[in-house]
Amino acid sequence: MKKILIINQYAGNKGDRAVLYALCRLLLENLPNSKITVSTTSPELWDNYDFYKENKIDFIPSAWDFDRAKGLLKKLYFAFINKFKKYSYTILRENFLGLKLPIEIFLVNPLFYRNAKKADLIISTGGHHYTTILSKDLVSHLPYELCSALRLNKNTIIFSQSIGPFKFHNKRNEKYIRSLLNNCQKIFIREKDSFKFLDELQVKTDHLDKVPETVISLSTLFKNYVKPLVREKKVGIAIYSTKKRSSEEKNNYINSLADFCNYIIKLDYKVEFFPMELKNTEPDDRRMINEITAKISNREKYIIHDKDLETKQHIKAVAKCRFFVGHKTHSVVFALTSGTPLIAIEYHPKTRNFMEQFDVENYSINDEILTFDLLKDKFTALSLEFDKVGENCFSKANQYAKVLETNVSKL
Repeated sequence: MKKILIINQYAGNKGDRAVLYALCRLLLENLPNSKITVSTTSPELWDNYDFYKENKIDFIPSAWDFDRAKGLLKKLYFAFINKFKKYSYTILRENFLGLKLPIEIFLVNPLFYRNAKKADLIISTGGHHYTTILSKDLVSHLPYELCSALRLNKNTIIFSQSIGPFKFHNKRNEKYIRSLLNNCQKIFIREKDSFKFLDELQVKTDHLDKVPETVISLSTLFKNYVKPLVREKKVGIAIYSTKKRSSEEKNNYINSLADFCNYIIKLDYKVEFFPMELKNTEPDDRRMINEITAKISNREKYIIHDKDLETKQHIKAVAKCRFFVGHKTHSVVFALTSGTPLIAIEYHPKTRNFMEQFDVENYSINDEILTFDLLKDKFTALSLEFDKVGENCFSKANQYAKVLETNVSKL
């Protein structure tokens, strides 16, 4: 039995949860004699999910999680070093760059340490983890975990991620991230701009490869494709609440979406809001969704999916919409995968990259210039070819799903 450790899983984000679900399905189908363990930010958020129970998939704390160490002595030790946690990052970094002493046993959560040592393959997965956009100089649990994996097990790859851009303030951190990426056995990139950012960082190109976004493999959940014009007149909407905005920018965003909802409702559509974070985790989209819905005139014409949907339920609910408006990356991916015509709102070039992969970039809007009029114009054009766009997206999703199966079977 092959032991596979999946690392860098973020538990609260529904996009990252979908990535894990899709990857585990691919691994179980193509490498059936496998035991999968997942290192995640919050193991407790994975309790009571049938798919993972049935397939005996275990969840363990991340490498930099010192709060969940088990055993009295280990608890006491890691509680002590947790007081100096920020220094453990520096120590691990400097050891990787220079000394290369076997110190990981003193700096890594014991459960992670044991599983990384025993794994036949370690896969770093997620949506967009290796970038300084999300944390200054990429000082976070992500490189800490990747470094620990590389030190404990050379069979480590990064699979289907966006990488970059990078803007470093500390040259040691820049050298560290470059070295980590260069030491991975293979890096599979899901969109083209990542190649440019990796080249600028001076990461070797001989172990880079292009694969589709993992979640696209979930197109296989749909045995019978339903054309958009046959579907109920519903529009799904997924917002992006955590982007830093001025008061004026926030008001424009809320008003643009609220005005669009009121416009669509007058055309006899119902509106469904899909939060992309688990309830009561940070950030939770529901707060901003409530600000938008407060401006919708007909309260009977919209719903908010207040119950957290599992990935399979979520993507199937998107597939029941006639069209979609997506801002968070994986909300866009869900629509593309299910063959649901969509308007994508870009907060990062990767969104346009995904739309280009499906030949629907004409229906993408940069969020810096978002207005109600732009949304209305895109909808008017899209409504003339709902079925054509939906069928083309679904056809491409099935093609990409086969490419993913081929790549995973080679692992």
